[in-house]
Amino acid sequence: MIPCAFSLTEMCSNNITEFNALLIEMQLAEEIGVKNLEAYGNSNLIVNQVRGEYEVRHEDLVPYHKATIDMAEKFKNFYIDHVPRQQNAHADALSSLAVSFVLPAVATESAYLQS
Repeated sequence: MIPCAFSLTEMCSNNITEFNALLIEMQLAEEIGVKNLEAYGNSNLIVNQVRGEYEVRHEDLVPYHKATIDMAEKFKNFYIDHVPRQQNAHADALSSLAVSFVLPAVATESAYLQS
């Protein structure tokens, strides 16, 4: 497990954020030479789309799904499974930490725009 946090530069949906998080972690795993990757996510939709169990219906998700499948093919073995947020305190803590870094900037920008 390699903890990391990242910030997206544009507003996007939760599903696009989930795909971006998965792609970033997959790229990191590839860069450090991982051959067999197990990924766990708290978005049942994204996990099942990557597994091919759900169809990707929203056009804005199609490029992210394709990039994820292409990246998965770079590993000797790739496995993805769903872990409910309640059962993943580590990822939830990282998410909360990342949000705490962003909130002051958003609050400051919002206050500036209102004045």
